[in-house]
Amino acid sequence: YIDVGQHMRSEVVTRSAVIRNETKALRKHIFGNPLVSVARKCTIAQSYVWSKGLFQCGSWPHLPLALYKRMHACIMGIYRAIIGYPRAMCMTDDDIISELGVMCPLTLLRVRRLTLLARICRVPLLTSLLQVLGTRSTSWAHAAYEDCRWLCNFSKFAGCNFSWHQWLVRIEANHEAFKAGVIATCTSPFANVVTQWAVSPAMAAFG
Repeated sequence: YIDVGQHMRSEVVTRSAVIRNETKALRKHIFGNPLVSVARKCTIAQSYVWSKGLFQCGSWPHLPLALYKRMHACIMGIYRAIIGYPRAMCMTDDDIISELGVMCPLTLLRVRRLTLLARICRVPLLTSLLQVLGTRSTSWAHAAYEDCRWLCNFSKFAGCNFSWHQWLVRIEANHEAFKAGVIATCTSPFANVVTQWAVSPAMAAFG
């Protein structure tokens, strides 16, 4: 997606409905089954539900707050179903993320966008196109640049206060190392604090 449009809104609504329906289908026999370990439930959510509900979400630009809240609620709904609703209803989002050891919704979207960026940077022509689109505030490229700047908050990318062009050159030079660093960073506890966005009145404060 070059930027957010009506089709993007329709897709988020559709994907959210898929996640909700899959959660309901798995709640009784999987998520609510005490014989299935929590780790196994998380694996099922990641491999089965995310493959449908978050299919190609790495191609999304930053979502407007209302759309992001919809997706956030659906993803957290799965996590709460894994823990069990009577107990989960007394827990904050951060408590649930920490207990399950999973990625928060915002980081889940970021890691997919950044790993897609690593794949795109294997093709010089596409890298050049990204450099141009990065100046467009509603574009996917700009969202990817903001995600790269967010990475600078973590040790693996400390000091990487680069321009968009410098990021693209760095990634193109070693996309596998960049991808590995992204995954390591996004799976760390510090990258998965839900309140990094929840206390903000606007999505402009994402990072």
